[in-house]
Amino acid sequence: MPAMDRTRPKFAIGSQIQVKKGVVSPHYPGISLGGWFGIVSQVSGVNYLIHWNGTTLEAINPSYRQQCERDGVDFEAAWLQERELEPNPGEPLSIEQGEQVRLEGGRR
Repeated sequence: MPAMDRTRPKFAIGSQIQVKKGVVSPHYPGISLGGWFGIVSQVSGVNYLIHWNGTTLEAINPSYRQQCERDGVDFEAAWLQERELEPNPGEPLSIEQGEQVRLEGGRR
C-alpha cells in the first residue's frame, strides 16, 4: 500500500466543512465551535481559514460576536486545523453551546 501524500490538503478551497464536536475557539477557549458549518477559503499546510455560512452566523451566541468585535477578531471566520474539521454531512446545524464570552465590565 503506498504511503499517504501529506503534502495535499484533505480539504480544498471551496469545500463545505463542519467543525468536529469538542473543538473550541482559538481565541476564546470557553466557546465551543462544534457543529459550526463553513467553507474553506484558504489553506496553509494543515491549517484552514473557514468562513462561517449564514446559518451558522445566525445561530452563534450574540456575546461571542460582541466580544470578537470588541477585540478586533473576525467573528465570520476562523483558522482551524485539519484534525478539527470533517466534511459537511449536509445535516441541519447543531451548534454546541459552550460558556458565554464574558464582556468587559462583567456584562454578557
